[in-house]
Amino acid sequence: MTTPNLPRLQKLLLLALKSTNEGEAAGAIHAINRVLAKGGVDAHWLVEKLNSRPSVPWQLDRSNHGADTDERLAFCCEDHSMLMLSERELEFILSLSRRRNRYSDWRPTPRQAQWLRDIYARLKLTRRD
Repeated sequence: MTTPNLPRLQKLLLLALKSTNEGEAAGAIHAINRVLAKGGVDAHWLVEKLNSRPSVPWQLDRSNHGADTDERLAFCCEDHSMLMLSERELEFILSLSRRRNRYSDWRPTPRQAQWLRDIYARLKLTRRD
């Protein structure tokens, strides 16, 4: 038995649970089963894995909480972070990223910086690296 691709399972599980499109959700569930089978395990293994988690699985990393704007933006642009964003937040993060790439001296407005800090803090709470 090998360990299945856990980052892939996480993405697929989020897609299956958050999708409003039934076909997309069903496709994600089939993909989850393929990833599990490739790892030599089944859904029972996944449930056991979920049950074996500590009661408080997500911890805020206080050492990175004081990250600067570029670090926050880079973190929010990572694939697994983007899966946790609402459509409005995703548009906001992508627009900040485009501006940052286009103008090297660009800085967010105070209101944008606060929203980025809020999104970053929430993502740090819900994600374990």
